[in-house]
Amino acid sequence: MLLWIFFIAVSFLLGLAVSSLLSIRFLAAERAFFSLVVGHAISIWLVFLLSCLNGALSVATVLQCVVLCAAASVVLFGVGGLKEENVVKGVKGKGVKGERSVLVFFAVVLLYLVAMNLHGVFRADEAGNLYAIHTVWADYPFHTSLATAFAYSENFSFPPSYPQFSGTKMHYPFLMDFYSAVLMKAGLSLRGAFLVPNILFQFCFFGLFYSLARRLTGSKRVGALSVFIFIFSGFPSGLQSSWGIHFLNPMYAVLMPQRTAMLGLGVSFAVYILLFHALFAEGEEREREEREGREEREGREEREGREEREGRGEGVFRLLSRLDRGEPCHTLGV
Repeated sequence: MLLWIFFIAVSFLLGLAVSSLLSIRFLAAERAFFSLVVGHAISIWLVFLLSCLNGALSVATVLQCVVLCAAASVVLFGVGGLKEENVVKGVKGKGVKGERSVLVFFAVVLLYLVAMNLHGVFRADEAGNLYAIHTVWADYPFHTSLATAFAYSENFSFPPSYPQFSGTKMHYPFLMDFYSAVLMKAGLSLRGAFLVPNILFQFCFFGLFYSLARRLTGSKRVGALSVFIFIFSGFPSGLQSSWGIHFLNPMYAVLMPQRTAMLGLGVSFAVYILLFHALFAEGEEREREEREGREEREGREEREGREEREGRGEGVFRLLSRLDRGEPCHTLGV
């Protein structure tokens, strides 16, 4: 069943429709990351509320959410509209060369996240045993119990109860595990229902992290460097045990085991980008116009230089051709 793909797609469209209402000018990749995070934050809460009303999480409930999100997207697109140049900014035309390195960087980050999750989350051996990295092994039994309880419970209420402690109301932020339950109902296996949101929201977080750093500094290199430092920060284990300063790698210690951090950090950085735009929109717009003007001048100078070089080359070729035929130089007109 491919219902999970439709759920992700309409969540993205809903976030894209919300972004069309905003005055901020996104780059194409930045808008995609923003739309995935914001759209899912809305759609997951919506399917949770529908489950509370229906008394259980079911395929029908997921379908209801898909239809409502699609309808809301159509309405919001009609209200806000979305200009093509805002969608494709930095993806086609003269922006391709400028953003090609950024797309390569994002591809490398995505490959790293896919490899990290495939290796570290419920990796099966030939005998069917499931393996995980240390932090995931310690935390995910709790997360899987929440997800399966949401997926298979026949009595759905708010606030939900801990499956480990009967009758105890839940105070843990459960939305990511509930989303895994939604994906299980929509056709994914238990492992797939954890891997897909892990990779999706980790990737969106790093994309928005890059975007905020780039907006703050105006530098693509600083944006990439900030993500690189985040991924590889932390002390070696020997240094931590010797000095007693436990600076763990955030990818290993936070993003992988603490699933709520994935969506929470993504939403946080989406808010930070909007806040930065609200506070510094005038300066940002002026800087953008200056940058685009500079790029346009450089492009025009490059075209003029190329045309001049081509003209000189053509003149020299004509000169050599006529000399070869024995024609006098004063008749060449060059």
